[in-house]
Amino acid sequence: MHSDVWAFGVTLWEVLSYASERPLSSLSDADVITNLERMRAASGSDVTADEGGWVYPERPSGCPRETYDLMTACWSRDIDRRPSFREAHMFLQRLNAGYSPFQTNAAADRQVAPLTGGAVPPSLHY
Repeated sequence: MHSDVWAFGVTLWEVLSYASERPLSSLSDADVITNLERMRAASGSDVTADEGGWVYPERPSGCPRETYDLMTACWSRDIDRRPSFREAHMFLQRLNAGYSPFQTNAAADRQVAPLTGGAVPPSLHY
């Protein structure tokens, strides 16, 4: 199931880029493999992408930051930190209804925090 959430993040990226871009297009084929090897080597640790030297596909132009953060959460190298489909679905429903995890309402701030890449964002937990 966790690998399906990874694929969902990729599919979401492809939809929001209108399938007009290739993920990691700035990297050669060999560099893509090296990138994945670096990510895999850090699996299970608290090493971030910056520290580990790997990259995620760039945020598609016009893609809301919150949606991109959901994608990077889906791509977390630690499968236990990836959102479930239920969490991703509920988060997208909330975004579609006009919710923003960055709103300044004090009550909302107590419920959720801004999304952060590389871990299941607190705002995805219910």
